[in-house]
Amino acid sequence: MNMNDVLKNRLKEERLRLGLNQNELALKLGTTNRSISNYEKGDREPNIDMLNKLADVFDCSVDYLVGRSPHRDYSIEKMNIDGTDYYVGIKKEAMNKLTPEQKLELAKELINDTVK
Repeated sequence: MNMNDVLKNRLKEERLRLGLNQNELALKLGTTNRSISNYEKGDREPNIDMLNKLADVFDCSVDYLVGRSPHRDYSIEKMNIDGTDYYVGIKKEAMNKLTPEQKLELAKELINDTVK
């Protein structure tokens, strides 16, 4: 399944999960129901700004919407540790409770555990 197929399916699934019709979702996003219909049919892909808005409304990551992650309830954060970028994914609920310093310490621990 390509990214467009995953995206259109997940957009519809998430909209239905929230109990919204296309017009209601469009109003929340400041767009038209025609745009939402086009996204869900795969005729058009949302730009990055709209993907971010969709992720916010659906309370999931853009990575989940586009199929880079199978987990809707994970947050993936990019962290630079000693000049190297790492991507750390943990449950959003847990990530939201951490301070930036705690996130950095957690990332370092995860990286050290992986390297061992």
